[in-house]
Amino acid sequence: MECRPSRPIAVLSMHGTADEVLPYGGQDASVASPLPLPALPAWLGEWAARDGCPGDPAVFLDTAEVTGVRWSGCRDGTEVVHYRINGGTHQAPRAIAGRPFAEVVWEFFAAHPLPG
Repeated sequence: MECRPSRPIAVLSMHGTADEVLPYGGQDASVASPLPLPALPAWLGEWAARDGCPGDPAVFLDTAEVTGVRWSGCRDGTEVVHYRINGGTHQAPRAIAGRPFAEVVWEFFAAHPLPG
């Protein structure tokens, strides 16, 4: 299924590498999951291309618990930001690099409001 938005859309992704519901490395179609899931890094790269982001993502956070990468310079000021929660499951983390989860999410969406 193709996704073709009419405008660039900023994306915030937080995903655990041990997620059993939506595997980080993707999965083939099966009886339990009739649609194949791409590996998350590939899916994010495709979204960054849709948004017209130039080049590869830049690492902005790298700890044992979490790695943050960002595609910036995208059309209309959008960006694609990904937090890879190393060893994380399908559950949202309580904090990211010592900052409350809600604060990280709010900061992203405050910086990328929907057009009026």
